[in-house]
Amino acid sequence: MTAAAAGRRWQRGVFASTLVLVGAGLGLASPGAAMASGAAAAAVEDGAGPTADDNAGPLADHGAGPLAEGGPDAAAAPSHAPRRFKLGIELDANFRHSDDTRVAFHPAYLRAQETVDPGSHAEVSSVALLADYDPAPLWHAHLRFNGVNLYYRNPTSTDHQYDLAELWVRFGRETRTAVEPEQPGLYLKLGKFERPERQQDRHLQSYGLVGTAFDLFADAGLEAGADLGRHVFAKVVVSQGNPLFVRDTNALAGDTPELLEPYSEANLNGGLTILYDTHVERLDFAHPQYAGYLGWRLGDPAGASGLQLMAWGRRRKLAASVDLPGSSLGGDLETLQPLGAPIVVPLRGNGKQEVGGDLWLYHASGLSLFAEYVDQLVAGLGRTGIEAEAAWKIDLPLVWAARGRQLFAYAAPAVRWSKLHNRFYNNPPTPEPSLAWDWEKVDGGVRFGIWAEVDLTVEYSWNRTVVRPGVTENENELLGTLRIRL
Repeated sequence: MTAAAAGRRWQRGVFASTLVLVGAGLGLASPGAAMASGAAAAAVEDGAGPTADDNAGPLADHGAGPLAEGGPDAAAAPSHAPRRFKLGIELDANFRHSDDTRVAFHPAYLRAQETVDPGSHAEVSSVALLADYDPAPLWHAHLRFNGVNLYYRNPTSTDHQYDLAELWVRFGRETRTAVEPEQPGLYLKLGKFERPERQQDRHLQSYGLVGTAFDLFADAGLEAGADLGRHVFAKVVVSQGNPLFVRDTNALAGDTPELLEPYSEANLNGGLTILYDTHVERLDFAHPQYAGYLGWRLGDPAGASGLQLMAWGRRRKLAASVDLPGSSLGGDLETLQPLGAPIVVPLRGNGKQEVGGDLWLYHASGLSLFAEYVDQLVAGLGRTGIEAEAAWKIDLPLVWAARGRQLFAYAAPAVRWSKLHNRFYNNPPTPEPSLAWDWEKVDGGVRFGIWAEVDLTVEYSWNRTVVRPGVTENENELLGTLRIRL
C-alpha cells in the first residue's frame, strides 16, 4: 500500500470514529439542555472554533474579555443562543521575499543547501475548511482541512496539496490555557490534535526554531486530562508520534529528498535544513509515543489575565523508515542516513525523547508572553531549543466602520527570539551540513485587524546559523499575510 493510500485510510478511520462518538454524544443530553449549558461550558473549554486555530489573531484562544474579537463593536452586539454547528473557510494570501543563501560544501549536492525559492513571490499558501460541532454540553468535535497547504508540504513540489490537519472529538471539560476553572473538570480527546505544549495563539505567520523543530504538526491518538483542583492539572497522551524528517527553517520546506542523489535536479532547492517532526500520515502504532504533562495555573475564569507553567516529557522508538508522500527519503532513522551511512554522529540506538517546559502569561491590557524550552535526545543525538515570544494587542479608537463592524480595530506588534543548539556533529562528506549547525532566529512584525475576520500580518525573520566558529550565514525572509475568514 502506498503512503498516500495509507494516509487516506487512517483519515477515513478517524473520521468514522469521530462520527460514532458524536452520535453517541447526542443521546447524553437533550438539545434544549445543550443550548442552555453551552455558554457556561464554553467558559472553561479550550477555544477551538473556526477562528481559534493557531493563527486566529491575538488572544483569540485565550478569550481576553469582550473585546478579544471584533473590536469595540463586539461589546454592543446582541446576545444569541450559541450555535451547535459552525462552519468556516480561511484563506491565506502571501507576499514573500527570501534572500538567496548558498552554502556549497560538496559539488554533487549544490542545490541541497540553497534557499528554497529565493526572490519575491506572491502566492496563496492555504485555503482551509474549519468545522466545529457541539451536540451536547460535554461533547465537542473539531475539523481543520487544509487545501493548497504550500508552507507545510514537504517536499514542497511533490507532497500532496492537502492535509487533514486536525480531526478530533472530545468528551468532558477541558480548561483553557491560563484560566482557573470555576469547577475542576476532566476530559478524553480522540483523533488528530495539536500537542498540549504547542503555542495556540501565535501572533506571527512564521514559526520560531522550537515551534518548527518540535511542535509544528498535530499528532494522532488519545489524550486524557484532569484538573487536580483549580490550580494544578495533569495530562497523558498515547499517540502515533510524528516522524522525524528535515526541512528549511523559513516558510517553504524545500525539495531536499529529491536532491540527495548526486547531481540530481528538482523544482525547488533544498534550503538550509534542520531536523523536525513532520506530518502524521498513517496510523499503525508500531512505535507509539507516550507523553505526560503536569502544570500549574493562576488566573480568572473570564480569561482576561492569567499565568500557566507546564513541565512535560515524551518518548518513543524510531522506526527504521517511515514512508512519506512524495518523498524518496523516508522518515525516522532513514532521515539520518540518506546515503546509506550516518551523516551525523554519534548515531546510536533508536530512542527518541524530549523533556521541556512552557510558560504562558496574559494581562488584561493585551500584553502576552509565551516561552518554551526543550531538551531532545534522538538516536544518541542531543540538542536543546529555547524560544520566547512577546506581543501586545492594542485596541485602536473607532474612526471608521463598515456593516456595523469597526475598520482597523487593533494593531498587535510581536517579537520572537529562538535558538537551537546541537550536541552532535557532521560526518563528512554530507549533503546536509546545516543539520549539525547551531541556529538563532529573531522574528518581528505587526498584525493589523482590518475588518471583522480579515487581518494583515507583516513580519521579517533574521535567521542566522553558525557554519563553524567565527563563520555565520544568514537566511532572512520578509513575509506578508492577508488572512480572510468566512
